[in-house]
Amino acid sequence: MIDQPTTDAAPGSHAVSDSETPSRRISRLALSVLPHAFLLLVTIYSSSGYLRAFFATDEGLYYDEAIRILRGEVIYRDFFDFVTPGVFFFIAGIFGVLGTQIVTVRLVLFLLYAGEVCLTYMLARRVIRSPFAALLPPLLFIEIAKCRSWWVVDHHVLSHLMALLMAYFLVRYVETCRLWCLIASGAAAGLAVCTTQHLGVVLVGAGVSWVLIWMPLWHRHSALRPSVAFLGGALVPIGGMIGYLAAHGALADAYSCTVTWIFSTYRAYHSVPYFGYGYRELVAVISRLPSFWAVRQGIYLAAVGYLPPLVLAAASVHFGVRAVTNWRKDKRDSELTVYGIVLMVGIALFAQVVAGPNTYFIKQTSTLAFVFAVSYLVTGLKFPVRISRWVEVVRPPPEGPGVPEGLILRIQLRSFTDIAASYLPALRLGLERASGEATSKYTGVRVSLVRPKLASPLRGLRFIVAICILALAFLDVSDRLLGAHRNLALGRPRRIYIQTSLGPVWTTDAQFAEDIRTVNSYVQGSTDAGQKIFAYYWSPYLYCVTGRSNALRFSGTLPGYHNEQQNAEMVAAIQQHTPALIIEDQIVDQLTRWGDSRIDAYGRENLITEPISVAVRESYRPVLTLKNFAVHAPLAPPRSAAVSGILSSQVSR
Repeated sequence: MIDQPTTDAAPGSHAVSDSETPSRRISRLALSVLPHAFLLLVTIYSSSGYLRAFFATDEGLYYDEAIRILRGEVIYRDFFDFVTPGVFFFIAGIFGVLGTQIVTVRLVLFLLYAGEVCLTYMLARRVIRSPFAALLPPLLFIEIAKCRSWWVVDHHVLSHLMALLMAYFLVRYVETCRLWCLIASGAAAGLAVCTTQHLGVVLVGAGVSWVLIWMPLWHRHSALRPSVAFLGGALVPIGGMIGYLAAHGALADAYSCTVTWIFSTYRAYHSVPYFGYGYRELVAVISRLPSFWAVRQGIYLAAVGYLPPLVLAAASVHFGVRAVTNWRKDKRDSELTVYGIVLMVGIALFAQVVAGPNTYFIKQTSTLAFVFAVSYLVTGLKFPVRISRWVEVVRPPPEGPGVPEGLILRIQLRSFTDIAASYLPALRLGLERASGEATSKYTGVRVSLVRPKLASPLRGLRFIVAICILALAFLDVSDRLLGAHRNLALGRPRRIYIQTSLGPVWTTDAQFAEDIRTVNSYVQGSTDAGQKIFAYYWSPYLYCVTGRSNALRFSGTLPGYHNEQQNAEMVAAIQQHTPALIIEDQIVDQLTRWGDSRIDAYGRENLITEPISVAVRESYRPVLTLKNFAVHAPLAPPRSAAVSGILSSQVSR
C-alpha cells in the first residue's frame, strides 16, 4: 500500500494530466472499458438459456405476493411474510409497468446481475492493483455464486446489490470527498433494510460507525456532516417504507412478522450451527451421489463453505495490524481505508448466513471474500501485461534480479497488420520449456514463465489457494457441461415447456412436467377463476401455474415453520373448506430422504401429527395422486353448485 493525501488518486483510479497524449488517453479509456465489456460478455454467456427456466422453489412465493400487492392487498396485514417488503414491491413494479410475464422480471434481473458483476470488479480493482487479477473475483461470482441460481428472484439478490452499492459509494467518497457519495451510500443501505432487514440493519450500523470513527482519522475533520449525510440517505427509503405501512394500518403487523417472529419461530426453525450445517451437507451429498460427482461436489461445498470465512478472518487481522501501525505512526492511508470498507461490507454479507446457513446463500454472499482471496494470491503471483500498439495496461517490471518471484505472464501483441495476416493461427503457443520464453510466430503472443519458489510456507499456501480458486471455477463450469451430457445419456430431454399465467417456462424433468400439466388441467377444469386454492408445503409457484389465487394468508409452509397461532389460523381455514382445492407437494418426503436439518430439528416422528397435514386428511379427500403432487377436494360439497357438479364428474372419471 502507498500512503496518499486526500487529493491524490485512489487505488484503481487514473489521474488525467493536461499533457496527456491522445494515444495514452485512448489506452486509459480502453483500460476502463475493456474489462467491463469482457465481463458483460461472460455474463450474457453464463445466463443464456435461463430466461424462461422453471420457477425455483422460493421464487413462486415472491411472484404470488407481488400479484397480491397489485390486487390491492397490504403485506403483513393481508398476507404473511417475514422479510421487509422491498423485493415484493420491486416485482410488483415490474409487473405493473412491463406486464405480468416472467420474462420481464428476468430481463430486469439480468441488468441487475450485470451491474453486480461490474461493481464487484470495480471494488476488486481498488483493492487489487493488477486490472487483470481483479477480473478473477467477478468471474468467480458469476461461476460460483450465481451459476446454479442465476435467475432466482429473492430478497438476498436485491440486498446483495445494495450492499455492493453502499461499499462503492463509500469508496467514491474516499476518492472525491463529496457528500453526495455518502448520501447515495446511505440510501443503498436504507434500501437494504427495506429488502432484507437483518443485513440492512448491519449495513447501516457498520456504515455509521465507519463514518463516525474511521473517516475522521483519515480526513482530519469532524465526522458530523458525513454522518448526517449517510444517515439522511438511509432514512429516506426506510421512512418511506414505515410511512406506507403506517398509512395502511400494518405497522404493528410488520413488527410482529419481521422482528418478533424472526427471534422466536424462525430462530428455532434454523437452529443448525454454520460449520455443523456444512458438515451435514457434505455428508449428505457424498452419500447420495456417484463417486465422481460426490468428490466434485464435496470439494465445491468445502471450498465455498469454509474458504470465505477463513479468508475474511485473515483479511481482518491484516487490516487490524495495518490500522494499529498507521495509528501509532500517525499515518493517513487512504488505500487502507478502501480496503477496510470492502472488508466491512464483505463481513456483513457473510455474517447474515452464519445464524441460518444455506448453501445457496453462502455462495451468494461470498462475493467480496473472493476479492481478498485474490488479493493475497496476487501478492505472490504477478500478472503484468503489456499490449503494444493497442493498449498499454501495465508496464512490465525490469528484467534481472529484481523480478518478483512467482508466475510472470507477459503478453505482447504484434501490430494489427501482422495479426490480421495470420487470421487462422495455430492453437498452440509451442512453449519450449517450463521455465523460459516462447513466442508464437502466428499470433505474436510472447509468454514468459518464471517458476515460483515454494520454499516459503506462505508462498506455498498462496499457490494452493490459487489452485483451489481456479479449480472451483472449472468444477462449476464442468458441472454445467457434464450435467448436460449426463442428462442426455440418461435419456432426459433438455427442455420441456409448460404454459403458465406468467408465460411459458421450461424444465428438464419429464415426470415433473407431466405432473404439473396434469395438476393444472385438473384445477382449471374443477374450479372457476374466482375460486381460491391452497398449495402446501413449499410450492407457491403453483398459484402462477394454475392462475388461481391463494385462499390463505400464507404462501409457504413447512413443518416447524409457523408458530401455534399461525398453524391454528390455517387449520381453521382448512376445516371451514375455504380453499376449493388443496395441492400437496412431496417436498417434505424429499427433505426427509435427504436428511434435511430442519426436518430433523422438527422430529421425523412428529411429521404424522403435523397440524396442516392432519387438517387436510380430516377435512379433504385425495382426488388426484401423482408422483410429485396430490390434489385434495373438500369432504363436503363446495359452496358453488356448478363447481360441485364439475368435481363430481371429475371424480367419476
